[in-house]
Amino acid sequence: MLANQTEDRGPARRRDATAEKLLFTPEQAADMLGLGRTKLYELLAAGYLRSVRIGACRRIPSSALHDFVNRLLAEADAGAPRPVVRNVS
Repeated sequence: MLANQTEDRGPARRRDATAEKLLFTPEQAADMLGLGRTKLYELLAAGYLRSVRIGACRRIPSSALHDFVNRLLAEADAGAPRPVVRNVS
């Protein structure tokens, strides 16, 4: 292979590097928010964070993550108390 050629490794490699991912697994979303998986599921169950189901899979839209963080920032700026999420089980 020549130096200026790249090996084709399928559709994942052809995706535009600037394309934003739209859906995340709960584990990915928890990692992005700096939370544990259990806390993320508590937020989902309490309705603080939106999600969608695709078959048996739960996914969190990137817009839901942005909305959640923006809501927390707005509450912090307003001096409102932060939501306390307890185990829902």
